Amino acid sequence: MRILEITTRKKRHLPLLLLADEQESMVDMYLDRGRVFVLEEDGVKAQAVVTDEGGGIYELKNLAVMPAHQGKGYGRMMVDWLFFHLPRLNALIVGTGESPATLGFYKRCGFRPFGRRKNFFIDHYNHPIVDGGVVLRDMILLRRDNTETAHNIEEKRRRTMAELGMVGLGHVAIYVKDVARSKAFYSDVLGFEELWYVKHENTGSQLQFMQQKGVILELVQKGSGQKQRDGVDGTINHLCMQVQDIEAAKAALEVAGVVFENEIQLDPDLYPNGEKSARFRGPDGEMLQIEQIL
Repeated sequence: MRILEITTRKKRHLPLLLLADEQESMVDMYLDRGRVFVLEEDGVKAQAVVTDEGGGIYELKNLAVMPAHQGKGYGRMMVDWLFFHLPRLNALIVGTGESPATLGFYKRCGFRPFGRRKNFFIDHYNHPIVDGGVVLRDMILLRRDNTETAHNIEEKRRRTMAELGMVGLGHVAIYVKDVARSKAFYSDVLGFEELWYVKHENTGSQLQFMQQKGVILELVQKGSGQKQRDGVDGTINHLCMQVQDIEAAKAALEVAGVVFENEIQLDPDLYPNGEKSARFRGPDGEMLQIEQIL
């Protein structure tokens, strides 16, 4: 699972946006100046639009989840991710109707009411707006304040680092066209020593691990017909960090706002006794991984 910002062709997911704001002319009023984010997990599951209102105040203009995936936590994941990743955020505000279900959702996400715009849905929409069986009239304004002080943020960072249990750099993985050729180069030219080799029979992918003065390199040759996930041959596939307890590390990172792309996976073929790993993205989409060597 990952959350990405859409900067071009913002209306490509208009049907999803219209689930949350069903009049296109109203969407057009904020879409161009808004920042659009999508949550992907085997396709788009949720989308959000936020606007920068100045002074560290952001307004959540639109939040929609695909109907087949509502009630699975994607909306809450999106809200939390925005709260932790929007730069210099002091407060996130949202305006919604008086639907008990929608108000309950935002209150569970940490929002509190602070105002009301009388007759908003009557004055601004050309037809009655109904949500959860309620004909909407007034807009209820809610906000979620960032109460973190610089001291609290530093303490939280230290606590997260302690809970993360970082051992050190696990390895760097690089896509290659020919794993045998690359192994020869890194061995003969750069002095890397061979550690172990793995071939996954189900995909045909080949992994060659090598080491030089404590730096572990993973050469990744994809199987025939297997789609390359990120990058091209010769580029870094992912950066892996080794941790003592992957369950505790994953939980600590999630508290810090990290959204993982997968649950913890066990691979018994890596390392002498196997490994457990989970992946997530950095701020520019770079693939990162934590692993626990068994």
